[in-house]
Amino acid sequence: MVAGMKGERSVQLAFLNNHREVIAAFDFFMVPSLTFRTLYRFFVIEHGRRRILHFNVTERPTGE
Repeated sequence: MVAGMKGERSVQLAFLNNHREVIAAFDFFMVPSLTFRTLYRFFVIEHGRRRILHFNVTERPTGE
């Protein structure tokens, strides 16, 4: 590992450790159901406590 990259990595880790209580991540993905229909899932998680903030499943992500 290059010395500059090692320092940059430690800065990134320090940032994440210092701000993890206010960082949230989200994901939008497709999952096939048992009847082979496509379901769309939206998932939001809080990093600090690894708590689910929001979760939703729909067949029509456009709202129709």
